[in-house]
This record gives sequence, structure tokens and C-alpha cells, in this order.
Amino acid sequence: MQTVVPQVDVSTVEVSRVAAASARTQVLVEVVESVCDAIMVSPGILRGEGEIRIRLKPDVLDGTEIHLEAKGRTISVSFQPVTSEAQQILEQNIGQFEQHLAGRIHNYQIAVSIRKGTKDNERV
Repeated sequence: MQTVVPQVDVSTVEVSRVAAASARTQVLVEVVESVCDAIMVSPGILRGEGEIRIRLKPDVLDGTEIHLEAKGRTISVSFQPVTSEAQQILEQNIGQFEQHLAGRIHNYQIAVSIRKGTKDNERV
């Protein structure tokens, strides 16, 4: 009795993988667009050093700005809340957020901070 091994066209498999990756990318883009007003990425980020600035939409933490910076083996995340309410929410959850990042991003030191001195309804 001979075992029949199905033939798989490698190009079909690759197309399927690309399509799946494209679908995941589209979902990611939709999620980002639903919570962000603006994202600015410095060219150095692709080399492992640089920064990303994100401004959330007004209905997401009142439009808080997030600054991520990679330098050496350290990733710094700084929140700049626009309102005292957003600042309070961030302060109550900063430890949990830092632990979550540290658990997901290995081989880097994670530093999370909140910039103080926000004024309600006014960008700092």
C-alpha cells in the first residue's frame, strides 16, 4: 500500500500567508485609527533608536499624548495628559501598565512616566 502525499503549491501557501498578514495589518490599522489622532515616527526607530509620538483622540483619555523613546536597551514611555481626569486615570494605572509592558517586551528596561502640570481643556 502506497501513501499518497498531497501536493501543495508553495506559491499558494505563500499567498495565503501574505493575505493573512495583510488582514492582520488591516485590523491593526483600523484599531490605531480608532484611537489615534496622529502618530509621528522618527527615522531612527528602525535602527532601534528614536521616538514615536502618539496623540490620542479626544474620547480616548481626553486626547492624552504618548511619547515613546528607544535608546540603547531602554524604552521610555511618557504620558502627557491634557486633563486632570486623564492624569488621575493614568496615575492609578501606571504600575499595572509598566508591569504589562515589561512582561511583553523582553531584554529592555522599561521606564514609564506621567508628565505633571496639566490644565483642564488646554494642551500643555
